[in-house]
Amino acid sequence: MNALSIQRAIRLVPNDNRVSDNAPAFRVMLGWQHIGDAWERMSRTEPPREYWRVRIDDPFCPLSAMLFPDAEGMTAQLVLQV
Repeated sequence: MNALSIQRAIRLVPNDNRVSDNAPAFRVMLGWQHIGDAWERMSRTEPPREYWRVRIDDPFCPLSAMLFPDAEGMTAQLVLQV
């Protein structure tokens, strides 16, 4: 993730402890630290497109975003919600 003051590699790790359908599908990790969560969603466009609703916890500036994977699933576009 590259932002104005953040240049860090983050990763999404599958949440193997999902206790309900509303639980996050992924944990957002920075190294070994859990910094947020991501939920699977489908867009309302035609055709529907899979994306993840991402929440990154930060005491100074919590981030909400949508993460849209490319067709190959190797990279993704992060769209911040203001």
